Amino acid sequence: MNYQETVEYLFTSTPVFEKIGAKAYKPGLDTMYKMDEHFRHPHNQYKCIHIAGTNGKGSSSHTLAAILQSQGYKVGLFTSPHLVDFRERIRVNGEMVSEEYVIDFVENNRKFFEPLHPSFFELTTMMAFQYFAEQKVDFAVIEVGLGGRLDSTNIITPILSVITNISFDHTQFLGNTLGEIAGEKAGIIKPQIPVVIGEWNEETQPVFIKKAHEQNSPIHFAHATDADMNFELKGNYQKKNYCTISTAVECLKEEGIEIKDESIKNGFEHVCELTGLRGRWEKLNEHPLTICDTGHNLAGWEYLEPQIASVKADTKHIVFGMVDDKDVEHVMGLLEKLPKESTIFYWTQPSTKRAIPVDKLYGYAQKHGLNGTCYQTIAQAFNKARANAINKVADLLLKNKEDLPENIEKQSVKDEIAAGHLDQLTVEISVTEMPQAIDMGNGGGEINIGNIFGDFMPKKVKKRRVTVENALRILTEEESEKLIDNDNVNAEAIYRAENDGIIFIDELDKIAGKSQHNGPDVSREGVQRDILPIVEGCTVNTKYGTIKTDHVLFIGSGAFHVAAVSDLIPELQGRFPVIVELNSLNQRDFVRILTEPQNALTKQYQKLLGVDGVDLQFTEDGIEEIASIAVDFNNTKEDIGARRLQSVLEELLSDVSFEAHGEPVTLVVDKAFVDEKLSGETMAFNLKKYIL
Repeated sequence: MNYQETVEYLFTSTPVFEKIGAKAYKPGLDTMYKMDEHFRHPHNQYKCIHIAGTNGKGSSSHTLAAILQSQGYKVGLFTSPHLVDFRERIRVNGEMVSEEYVIDFVENNRKFFEPLHPSFFELTTMMAFQYFAEQKVDFAVIEVGLGGRLDSTNIITPILSVITNISFDHTQFLGNTLGEIAGEKAGIIKPQIPVVIGEWNEETQPVFIKKAHEQNSPIHFAHATDADMNFELKGNYQKKNYCTISTAVECLKEEGIEIKDESIKNGFEHVCELTGLRGRWEKLNEHPLTICDTGHNLAGWEYLEPQIASVKADTKHIVFGMVDDKDVEHVMGLLEKLPKESTIFYWTQPSTKRAIPVDKLYGYAQKHGLNGTCYQTIAQAFNKARANAINKVADLLLKNKEDLPENIEKQSVKDEIAAGHLDQLTVEISVTEMPQAIDMGNGGGEINIGNIFGDFMPKKVKKRRVTVENALRILTEEESEKLIDNDNVNAEAIYRAENDGIIFIDELDKIAGKSQHNGPDVSREGVQRDILPIVEGCTVNTKYGTIKTDHVLFIGSGAFHVAAVSDLIPELQGRFPVIVELNSLNQRDFVRILTEPQNALTKQYQKLLGVDGVDLQFTEDGIEEIASIAVDFNNTKEDIGARRLQSVLEELLSDVSFEAHGEPVTLVVDKAFVDEKLSGETMAFNLKKYIL
């Protein structure tokens, strides 16, 4: 058999849940244990991480794999279902299992497994376990298929178990209450193996605690983190996954697994590239904006609906299909919340026997006042939605068609837009310009006349010639603005400012102390007395309306290396009742500052010197030494915080900066280089010069 024939054999000769639903479900692990014995327990040859949950287990699995992969480990990843190719289920370091391996595995083992009559998922699971063993992976991240306790994957003994969340799904197998479903998911908790719980409530938490206690397993409930991490996976629901993943990483570190902060950062930022993940609020196209998401149940749609609502667009085209074991009625209730006048639905059905027939789906939609058009396939529905979205753009282009070929038809224009061939074509559009602000001078700031007189001021319309790409952006922004009720926005902003507002006053130490001269005090005590009534609570006039500061949180900060907090006037001190003294930055802090930010100093110097042909490379021990010198100098001389890193790097690389002449050269900044350049009294004197 070739690959296509082999995949067809797997789908037709074994019961497949994604295809036929409940008929494919085989409770119990007897078959898996028999196959596991035959293959000599391949999962014992590597460390496993086991992940279950109603939603979020796919995103969490892929991201954990990406983090471990970024650390340099060889990582197997087993997930389900696939979107396009069967091989998506089994990956090593992001690469799908080869077609040849799938063929050979089935051919070489048919005589063994056919008498057992395994399900599709059981056979696929064992294929993954064996493949990871043959590839000699360090870790395997294993996503549960359904449930947990009786899931085919639950023959492994992991180093960490993760349960993302619990909601109503597959109730015919897992139970009709959240507690019952939690009990099934908790079946992956193993004796003395730590478990992370991503989300919980009063009904599910006791179930997890009881199971963990019975198994003598450390239990960790995911906690919010204030780390400013750029998570590549978008969508509101990923905020929960982020907390779960972060807690799981902390547990792995506690188990002795080396995972550096840089690896965590890279895993979050490049999860799709590293693992091949698809379908999580995935942007398929920019013009028109096309988003794909595989939210498959009520819990997923509770996050998706507000996410869709937040997207600014003149018209939203939604292609929708669902399978018959999901709570379609409640999902339709969520779709009701979208504005009917600007939302067009395209009802369709996926290519599976579990799909709700499109005519039946349309019946559900009509019950909820949702109209639209029915299509037999997803491709038909998507193509129609896409065509409608670019129709308006085509109309705009045809109004200014002097740059278009003669006698061109509207359909041709739409086709060219869809293909992106007209992005650089220039077109003349009318743009509404806002009235210019007037500079008041003498520090008085600017006043926008339009903000004062609003719609009484005539709008100036100016013709501009721009590219089609920019025209799409400009026109989209203008149409979006028309959908916003500024009065409501201002009212909401004032309400939030008054009830949840935070005002941060930096450099508070600069106004501490009494005035040293006669006359009006414009810099110290006088400024404190001006701030005092605002902090105490008063009504402040703004261009958006009056704001009461009674319930606003005020936070002040300062170095206070010259003045002390006690130098503030007593009344103001009393309004800042909680005083916290922060520790100085340590070596680890400096290492993070040098490596983690997108525009870290090390990266800036690499770009700067790269212009002159210098390939600047920083080693780990080099960065550690730079950080150590900065800490020592701050401790022994003057503590200027992270600014010290600038002075250290300036002195370290000054010779290179002046001597580079554009010829290609590689410079490795390791510990030896740093020690050579930054030693002795000359270094100490030079570093003292740079206080920025």
